Amino acid sequence: MKPQIKYLLQTLSYYGIVAIVTYIFHLIAPSDMCNPGLDVIFLIFIAPLITLVLLVRNVYQFFKGKKEYSYSLIAHTLVVILFVVFIVFKIYMEGRVVNNSV
Repeated sequence: MKPQIKYLLQTLSYYGIVAIVTYIFHLIAPSDMCNPGLDVIFLIFIAPLITLVLLVRNVYQFFKGKKEYSYSLIAHTLVVILFVVFIVFKIYMEGRVVNNSV
């Protein structure tokens, strides 16, 4: 197996594990209107820190000359961009709901 594919599969399996852990945390302590559950705390505080560490590691390895981290770096970058877009969209939509209901 090519090293690029191996590191990409590791990255994708990391995000799969994050999804499974988030679902388990949601079953253990779900969120309600006023209280964030374990899933929200994990997705907002813990998972982004781990992702940032992995992204910095991949950037370092890539610029050190190890081009086999390129696919993994692209995957991390796309996930970070999608996460930011999702959060901004969610905040925007919640603002619209609050402003329209008043």
